Amino acid sequence: MSIEYTYTIVSVDATAKCMEVSYSSTGRETQLVGVRLPLVGESLEAVIDSFSPVQYWLDLEAERDVPEVGTTGVIAPVEEVVAAPVLEEHVFPVDPM
Repeated sequence: MSIEYTYTIVSVDATAKCMEVSYSSTGRETQLVGVRLPLVGESLEAVIDSFSPVQYWLDLEAERDVPEVGTTGVIAPVEEVVAAPVLEEHVFPVDPM
Protein backbone atom coordinates (compact mmCIF):
# COMPACT_ATOMS: atom_id res chain seq x y z
CA MET A 1 0.00 0.00 0.00
CA SER A 2 1.25 3.44 -0.82
CA ILE A 3 0.45 6.70 0.91
CA GLU A 4 0.43 10.08 -0.80
CA TYR A 5 2.21 12.72 1.23
CA THR A 6 3.59 16.22 0.95
CA TYR A 7 6.89 17.49 2.26
CA THR A 8 8.35 20.84 3.24
CA ILE A 9 12.04 21.48 3.89
CA VAL A 10 11.96 23.34 7.19
CA SER A 11 15.68 23.98 7.67
CA VAL A 12 19.01 23.17 6.04
CA ASP A 13 22.42 22.90 7.72
CA ALA A 14 25.04 22.72 4.97
CA THR A 15 27.87 22.35 7.50
CA ALA A 16 26.24 19.29 9.10
CA LYS A 17 25.08 18.09 5.64
CA CYS A 18 21.50 17.62 6.80
CA MET A 19 18.05 19.18 6.72
CA GLU A 20 14.77 18.95 8.59
CA VAL A 21 11.81 17.86 6.52
CA SER A 22 8.17 18.03 7.56
CA TYR A 23 6.06 15.21 6.09
CA SER A 24 2.27 15.34 6.11
CA SER A 25 -0.54 13.17 4.81
CA THR A 26 -4.29 13.64 5.11
CA GLY A 27 -5.64 12.07 8.29
CA ARG A 28 -2.19 11.37 9.74
CA GLU A 29 0.02 13.15 12.24
CA THR A 30 2.69 15.38 10.65
CA GLN A 31 6.24 14.07 11.16
CA LEU A 32 9.45 16.12 11.37
CA VAL A 33 12.42 14.06 10.18
CA GLY A 34 16.16 14.71 9.97
CA VAL A 35 17.33 13.95 6.42
CA ARG A 36 20.79 13.96 4.87
CA LEU A 37 21.51 16.37 2.04
CA PRO A 38 21.51 14.82 -1.44
CA LEU A 39 24.82 14.16 -3.12
CA VAL A 40 25.70 16.08 -6.29
CA GLY A 41 23.71 14.49 -9.12
CA GLU A 42 21.32 12.74 -6.73
CA SER A 43 17.62 13.53 -6.91
CA LEU A 44 16.32 15.59 -3.99
CA GLU A 45 12.97 13.81 -4.20
CA ALA A 46 14.66 10.37 -4.08
CA VAL A 47 16.40 11.33 -0.83
CA ILE A 48 13.22 12.88 0.59
CA ASP A 49 11.28 9.71 -0.31
CA SER A 50 13.89 7.39 1.21
CA PHE A 51 13.41 9.08 4.61
CA SER A 52 9.61 9.35 4.42
CA PRO A 53 7.55 8.10 7.38
CA VAL A 54 5.19 6.07 5.17
CA GLN A 55 6.07 2.75 6.84
CA TYR A 56 5.64 4.35 10.27
CA TRP A 57 2.17 5.59 9.31
CA LEU A 58 1.26 2.15 7.93
CA ASP A 59 2.48 0.49 11.14
CA LEU A 60 0.31 2.81 13.23
CA GLU A 61 -2.74 1.83 11.18
CA ALA A 62 -2.02 -1.92 11.08
CA GLU A 63 -4.23 -4.35 12.97
CA ARG A 64 -2.55 -5.72 16.10
CA ASP A 65 -2.39 -9.21 17.59
CA VAL A 66 -2.65 -8.62 21.35
CA PRO A 67 -0.99 -11.37 23.45
CA GLU A 68 -2.48 -12.57 26.73
CA VAL A 69 -0.90 -11.41 29.96
CA GLY A 70 1.28 -14.19 31.36
CA THR A 71 2.31 -15.59 28.00
CA THR A 72 5.86 -16.97 28.27
CA GLY A 73 8.33 -18.54 25.91
CA VAL A 74 11.96 -19.22 25.22
CA ILE A 75 13.98 -17.71 22.41
CA ALA A 76 17.19 -19.61 21.80
CA PRO A 77 20.01 -18.57 19.51
CA VAL A 78 20.11 -20.44 16.24
CA GLU A 79 23.43 -22.10 15.52
CA GLU A 80 24.66 -21.52 12.03
CA VAL A 81 25.31 -24.86 10.39
CA VAL A 82 27.79 -24.85 7.58
CA ALA A 83 27.46 -27.91 5.41
CA ALA A 84 30.53 -29.55 3.97
CA PRO A 85 30.85 -28.98 0.25
CA VAL A 86 29.40 -31.77 -1.83
CA LEU A 87 31.42 -32.94 -4.77
CA GLU A 88 29.12 -33.93 -7.56
CA GLU A 89 30.07 -36.16 -10.41
CA HIS A 90 28.92 -34.78 -13.71
CA VAL A 91 28.16 -37.42 -16.27
CA PHE A 92 27.41 -36.30 -19.76
CA PRO A 93 25.89 -38.83 -22.15
CA VAL A 94 27.86 -39.39 -25.30
CA ASP A 95 25.91 -39.67 -28.50
CA PRO A 96 27.25 -42.62 -30.51
CA MET A 97 27.64 -41.55 -34.09
